[in-house]
Parts: sequence; structure tokens; C-alpha cells
Amino acid sequence: MAGSAWGETRLALRGTLLLARGDPRGLGCFDASLGGFWRSFRAGLVCYPFYFLLLFSRVTPAQWNAAGGFRIVAIETITFVISWTAFPLIMLRVCRWFGRDDHFFGFMVIYNWWPGAAIRAVHGDRAERCRRPGFGRRHPNGGADRGRRGARL
Repeated sequence: MAGSAWGETRLALRGTLLLARGDPRGLGCFDASLGGFWRSFRAGLVCYPFYFLLLFSRVTPAQWNAAGGFRIVAIETITFVISWTAFPLIMLRVCRWFGRDDHFFGFMVIYNWWPGAAIRAVHGDRAERCRRPGFGRRHPNGGADRGRRGARL
């Protein structure tokens, strides 16, 4: 898959939207080669600002004052980088264990580009607290609350 970094990013994000809708054509939007694997780590640059925003939502002002802002940001940044490097190393072992080495690049490329996957992997259910209250909950009439504009994936 040749092209600009921005073009590949747009194509990968389009693929994630198609996959989120259950459309298997989204798999064709990713470069599952060795080069595509390394380029997929650009998604970390896209995710980091959101990771940083989640940090502000879960650290109390008392914790900021007690530990100091620089220390918290430094530790959380190191945690972010470790999570982006440790997970691929673990998954390489898992793929080899299952005899699926040939699927490693494809899996990791999609995982890296999947919006929010990296944030969820690091923050787990803490990311759920940032959801708009009531979004996705069931109404008494049995319909799902899709927000004000009726958004659907």
C-alpha cells in the first residue's frame, strides 16, 4: 500500500468504520505487511491526546497537587509507550503458540488503527466513565437511546 501518511491514515480509519458496521470490506483498507505494521504505530500519535484527556478525567486535583503534574504526566506517558510496545510482543508469542504467525501483522495493524482500542487496553473500563450519561441505555419503551441526533454506527 503506497501513498502518503495522511492517505494511509484516512484509509485505515475508513476501514475501522466499515468494520464497526460489520462490513468485512473494511479488512481491505489495511496494509498487513511489515511496513504497514510499523506505520500503524502512527495511530499511537493519534491516540495519545485522547489518552492524555482521559488522564485529566481520572486524576483528582488532590492527586495532582500531591504528586505533581510533571510526575503524573511522565509516568502516564511511560505507561502509554510500554502498553504500545508490550502488547505486540505478547501477541507475537500468542500467534506463534496458535501457529498463526502469518496473521500477526494483519491483527496488529487493525488493532493499532482501531480507534479507542489502545485507550481501552490501557484504561479498561475507566474509559467508560467518560461516556455521556445515559448514552446507549435502554428507554422504558424498549428502544435504545442513541443520543440527541439518533446516531448509529
